[in-house]
Parts: sequence; C-alpha cells; structure tokens
Amino acid sequence: MKLNHTTSDNTRQTELWQELTQTEDNDKANVISLIQSLQHEFRNSQRCSNSKMNDIEQLLHALPRVSTPLNQNEGTRIPNPQVLEVENSQLKNEFSTSFHNLEPSMGQALLKEVPKAKE
Repeated sequence: MKLNHTTSDNTRQTELWQELTQTEDNDKANVISLIQSLQHEFRNSQRCSNSKMNDIEQLLHALPRVSTPLNQNEGTRIPNPQVLEVENSQLKNEFSTSFHNLEPSMGQALLKEVPKAKE
C-alpha cells in the first residue's frame, strides 16, 4: 500500500509540474506577443512621426524666402498715411458698410476705434 500511495503522489507531482510548466510557457508566449505588438505599434508611430516631419519640412521649403528678418523690414513701411488716402477712404467706406448688420451701439463703438483717414 505504501508503494501505491507514493506512486500516486509522484504522478500528482508530475501532473502539477507539467501544468506549471505549461502555464509558464503560456505566460512567456503572452509576454512575447505583447512585446512584439508594442514594438509594432512603436514602429508605426515612428513612421507616422517621420511622415509628418517630412510634410512639415516640405511646407517650410515651399514658403517664400525672406531676404531680411521681419524686424528689419519695419523701416520699409510708408510712414505717411496720406500717400494711401484713396485706399483709406475706401477702407472707411467698407468698415461703415460692414458694421451695418451690427447693433448700432456696437458699430459706433468700433468705428470710433478705426483711425479716420486724413482728407
């Protein structure tokens, strides 16, 4: 009887060991699969980022070149508004008509803010 009991215990231990080994193998396979999935997502993300950077670079290259920095261009502005007198009158008329649809008080307040053209 003692021999029978030991054989049964050994069989049960072997079964448990095999079950544990199978569980470990499944866990390893799941972890490997997860890592591969994350690697795939990361590579796709990198491709997307690289593609967006290429698009941005193409857009930057398509922009017109400025020969001097913008802050140095301020000296080229026309200082005398009378030179643009015709355009100022036209703008004033456009502002007046564009405020037609606003409430009267809003239109008047905004018109006060618009510099008047010198005539």
